[in-house]
Amino acid sequence: MRKTFSAALGALLLLSATLAHAQKVVTVDGSLTEIAVALGAADRLVGVDTTSAWIPEVSELPDVGYMRMLSVEGLLSLTPDTILVTSDAGPLSVLEQVSQAGVDLEIIENDYTLAGVLNKVSAVADQLQLPAKGESLKKSIAADFNDIEQRIAQYPKPYRVLFIMDSGERGFMVAGNGTRAEGILKMAGLQNAFNNIPGYKPLTPEAAIMANPDVILVFHSQTPLEKIKQNPAIQYTEAVQHDRIYNVDHLNLLNFGSSVGQSILALQEWLLRQ
Repeated sequence: MRKTFSAALGALLLLSATLAHAQKVVTVDGSLTEIAVALGAADRLVGVDTTSAWIPEVSELPDVGYMRMLSVEGLLSLTPDTILVTSDAGPLSVLEQVSQAGVDLEIIENDYTLAGVLNKVSAVADQLQLPAKGESLKKSIAADFNDIEQRIAQYPKPYRVLFIMDSGERGFMVAGNGTRAEGILKMAGLQNAFNNIPGYKPLTPEAAIMANPDVILVFHSQTPLEKIKQNPAIQYTEAVQHDRIYNVDHLNLLNFGSSVGQSILALQEWLLRQ
């Protein structure tokens, strides 16, 4: 009788663990989606947001919209058990309604540092009940940053960097302090040439010449670099004169997910070749 009870209890515990691992999850923020995939949980995802579209493993999943412009209907229509969002997600009123509907909503801090990335890995791994894989992933990311520190020591000088977003006819927007761009520059051991301004601001030729960056990084741009170099706002800078200008769109530098270290290493590889 005791053996039968033990066997039944074991089967029940196994079933409970299986059901817990089979939860339907929506991830909002490309970094969380990438981490979930890296943890081997892509099969549990039932929906993602627009910032996750670049991740091949989830390209066929329903899109719940841009993470700052979510809707209650878009999220609840997928009947998820759990929704993982970062602190960048919104509107807050939508998140409150989703939580009130009884869905497990977890808001994870989006700190643009190595510690912030590792904390996100821990949070996602805990929610998906994959602690061992989480620890393994964190060790891999930490190893990338050991390599990053070694490359920082190889810089011939402290690089001052202008990080700009191409807004087409509206010109360039420059990344100041408190932005994802500044976070990635700090992680790469680079100085933000516009760390004296908050957020993103329009770039003027006068400001660019005054800052005179050593390096220019361009994102969100379909314009060829040769044409960008001719833009009056930057053409006389040290960076353009020495051809240290780089389109970083393919690196997914601003994702702050599990591949952030590899993205920075790719940037450093280009920089050290200049």
